[in-house]
Amino acid sequence: MNYDFRDIIQKEDGGIIVVAEQYHFDVKTSTSTSNGHTTTTTHTYYYYDNILVLNIDKNGVIEWQKIIPKHQVSVDDDGYYSSYVLGIKNETLYFLYNGPQIPKDKNGKEAKVFFYSRKKNSLILLTISKDGELSEKSYLFSFKENKNILVPKLARQISDDEIFIFGKYLKTAQYATIKLE
Repeated sequence: MNYDFRDIIQKEDGGIIVVAEQYHFDVKTSTSTSNGHTTTTTHTYYYYDNILVLNIDKNGVIEWQKIIPKHQVSVDDDGYYSSYVLGIKNETLYFLYNGPQIPKDKNGKEAKVFFYSRKKNSLILLTISKDGELSEKSYLFSFKENKNILVPKLARQISDDEIFIFGKYLKTAQYATIKLE
């Protein structure tokens, strides 16, 4: 699977952190004939999947790498609600993205989800420490609570500890700041 580079962060020690995301799209066209009339439809499917994080030292050696597993697919919308926003505070990386709130089974593993809609999404937060420790998922906002869907790819870090994010659904738009702790 191909990765698109999204962020390159210069570290104080001369190294870098590289963040990439799996991204691709497929165009599917179908043709049908009914009562002598032929109809052709074309749909574009946008896939925003796993996030790869590489911590590289000043000599070009990979100190650690992490993959944040995620799967986002949408149709005919340029992936508007997909992707992620990255925030940084005190050498901790904060990743925010939309995804389903997945229940855990009796063994503590996430159950398999075969269908979800945007209306069942929550804003998910994962952090990676400077040592490469990946946190558990935290669910911050859900469609059910807010009646809108957040747009991570339009969000921006606006201060050392805040991310400004936009959300919308139908004709309703909302703005929020998320405090990084």
